[in-house]
Amino acid sequence: MVLPLPVLLAVELDAAEPWLYALTAAFALAHTVLRMGEWRRVATGGPAPTAQEAMLAVFEAVLGVVAAGLVAAAAVYTSAPGRWFVFAALVVMTLACIVSVVVARRASKHGVSTSARSPHDAVVVALSALDERARQGVGGDLASALDRLVESGVIDPDAREAALRAPLGGLARRMWALERAASHAPRR
Repeated sequence: MVLPLPVLLAVELDAAEPWLYALTAAFALAHTVLRMGEWRRVATGGPAPTAQEAMLAVFEAVLGVVAAGLVAAAAVYTSAPGRWFVFAALVVMTLACIVSVVVARRASKHGVSTSARSPHDAVVVALSALDERARQGVGGDLASALDRLVESGVIDPDAREAALRAPLGGLARRMWALERAASHAPRR
């Protein structure tokens, strides 16, 4: 967020002042909504903010304080309608950024993932949440599908056995690794 820039322009350019203050307030309120969405994401078990997002929130809080200070100084020395509303919007945005830093720190202390899960990790987590009977059912379905591939000649029995040795949810990675190893093996 580069909020101090439109505030400085609004203070210097009297003709553009209402539009620039309105733009600043809109940015501040939109950013507050964005931060609140971040809190909701963490509260519902989604990925926590990354370290970069937390640092950005710190930076944005500092810029929010600077912009709010500029607006407050301008409001004290000149009378213009709406400046205190803009000041309030900037203060709310700054507080939202500070809360986001706290949310990120708490999430990292409680072991909440600070990065989005890969699709593979999401599948592994979902499969590990199943009870043993359901996991055996998924494994049986996989074995049946592999048997059909062998019967139709798509894969050979050795590939079937290699696929069955893959951990549940890890078939694609296992087969990719085997294919990659075979392509990099020294040729005789």
